[in-house]
Amino acid sequence: MKCLPTGTVLCLTATLLAPSAAMAGNWLESGLEAVTAVTSSTETVSESTAQKPVTQELVNLAMQQLKLTQPQAENSLGGLFQLAKENLSTSEYSQVSDAVPGIDALVALAPTLHQDDSLLGGLLAQAGDAGKALQGANYMKTILDEYGVPLEQLMPLVELASGYLKQNGGADVSSLFTQALSI
Repeated sequence: MKCLPTGTVLCLTATLLAPSAAMAGNWLESGLEAVTAVTSSTETVSESTAQKPVTQELVNLAMQQLKLTQPQAENSLGGLFQLAKENLSTSEYSQVSDAVPGIDALVALAPTLHQDDSLLGGLLAQAGDAGKALQGANYMKTILDEYGVPLEQLMPLVELASGYLKQNGGADVSSLFTQALSI
């Protein structure tokens, strides 16, 4: 850098700022790299959050309103949705599952509903809708007993899930659900 005697102050300032400008450029580049890194890690978090089941809202409602623990709420709701899945057509259950994103995670927690091959199971199967309702009630009683949930909580749990479905899927979906349970 060439300096004139009258521009000594300018020359000194330019000389001092030259390395600062280079450092500022480096700082700016590293700042942009940091922003890019934060943005990409935020996108990763957002993607993993989007993949998480959204049923936690329903589980939280059951925990707060019915004073259930998380395993009690998850397994009881899972049993209800498993029962509905068994009693609805594929297209009807699809309407229910659309209203509860992540429903499969809850259903996976519930034991499978097995056909009762005992004499009593055979009689209940022949009893039509009433027999099916008794089998469903017995299935839910088994789940509630296993997780220490009082049987008196079954109907409030059904009403809570039905209300959630009504709010998130509409009255028709809620009605499908409660008819499928018929307990």
